[in-house]
Amino acid sequence: MEIKEQLRQDEELIVKVFQLERFLRKHKWKLIIGGGLLVGGGLGYQIYSWIQSRRLEEANKLLYKIETQIGLSQQQRRDLEQELGKLAPKLEELELLKSKNPADWKRVQDPILKQIAQYKLAVHSGRIEQLEGYLYNPQYSLLKGQVRFLLIYLYLKEGERERGVKLYEEIKDPGIKSAAKLLLHQGLLTTPREKGGEGE
Repeated sequence: MEIKEQLRQDEELIVKVFQLERFLRKHKWKLIIGGGLLVGGGLGYQIYSWIQSRRLEEANKLLYKIETQIGLSQQQRRDLEQELGKLAPKLEELELLKSKNPADWKRVQDPILKQIAQYKLAVHSGRIEQLEGYLYNPQYSLLKGQVRFLLIYLYLKEGERERGVKLYEEIKDPGIKSAAKLLLHQGLLTTPREKGGEGE
């Protein structure tokens, strides 16, 4: 019985080896091309990663030179910034975001960084319309909780508590939600002069 079982297993193994050999003969070129593509793709990725790290290193050196060199003329600074922009456009845009000038924020083009720039512009304006424009823009997904909190504050300031409560219910971040809850329950603090003007 054991010998029959062993023979059956050997026979199955031989059949599988023949099937594998037939498969390899039939698909030999596809397998060679597929393997070549995998090796080529891996090599391409390594080269791309190396080039990117070199560009980042050069961009960091340029950024350091721009930040630390004293006595650079405006033209020299502009030339260095243009060179930096060619090497790492996102790095240049990060520098634009660091600026305190809203005109610089408007120059940001990278899709993710642009969301942050638009958020900064809306907050900087301090206007309900601009904050609502950011909040309800389907292209923006970042910092929506913070925008809701600021809008709640502005709604309370305008005496529109119901709108604030509605926005509060949309906040998902627990930290922002608890701060917004406190703001809604405590309301806005008024100065003694404002209280006196209200006849209290």
